[in-house]
Amino acid sequence: MKKYLSIVLLISVVLGAVTLSSCKKGPNDPFISLRSRKARMVGEWTIAKYSYEVTDIYIDGGQYYYKFTQDAEAVSETKKWTNTSHDTTWAWPGKIITDRSLNFDKHGKVVLKYHYIISYFYPDMDEEHTEYTIDSTRSYERIYYKTGTWNFLHKIDDFKNKERVTIMWEYDDFEETNNLRKDSNLTEVDDPYTITTNVKSRQQTRSYYDNGEFTETWTLDKLKNKELMMYRKIDQNTKHNEGSAETINTTSDGREQYDLEQE
Repeated sequence: MKKYLSIVLLISVVLGAVTLSSCKKGPNDPFISLRSRKARMVGEWTIAKYSYEVTDIYIDGGQYYYKFTQDAEAVSETKKWTNTSHDTTWAWPGKIITDRSLNFDKHGKVVLKYHYIISYFYPDMDEEHTEYTIDSTRSYERIYYKTGTWNFLHKIDDFKNKERVTIMWEYDDFEETNNLRKDSNLTEVDDPYTITTNVKSRQQTRSYYDNGEFTETWTLDKLKNKELMMYRKIDQNTKHNEGSAETINTTSDGREQYDLEQE
């Protein structure tokens, strides 16, 4: 009888430890999980959805709005510049090319891979020359590769233990290929024809950061076995000096969010 009581007691202690260490943290977490939060976090995640939206407000009242969204393999980019004289908006559709993943390993390393292309077609209007029209297509192919370290944050203020993670980026590799195609359509001639020109340029940047120089804090809204949703708020001021007075130059306000999944 004592043997069975000991077994029951041991099972109760183990289940109690699992419940205490793996109970609900984020609003959409499972109430109880038999896997630890670290075990659920570790692994390679596919970026199912992604959004980055920010508004920069300048000292002269001008505003720059930028939004990038991804849903499955479709992406879109929107830019809007507003000042006292005019508003200008660009909207570019696109798609994922190959990589779209975040990998958190058990030793605290994190790797981001992201590869997409966006393009935009627009006619060039020239009122002085009616004998031809120009159709232009501009596309940007971008590849991101970032590595760093990650770790859970402990209980701070209203945040629970391991409800948030920090990511300290150490290395950032960015490559962009800019393609411009122009189709000049000569229509006011006996035998209409089209002349096509292509212009391509490429830039690549590599950045290295000291420990803690480029750090992001992410809130884990949902951490399940196969689903992870995390977000961070963007709220910062950039200041510079004008003469002897310190002036707020730019205020940035926005949000970034990842919806991740595993097979």
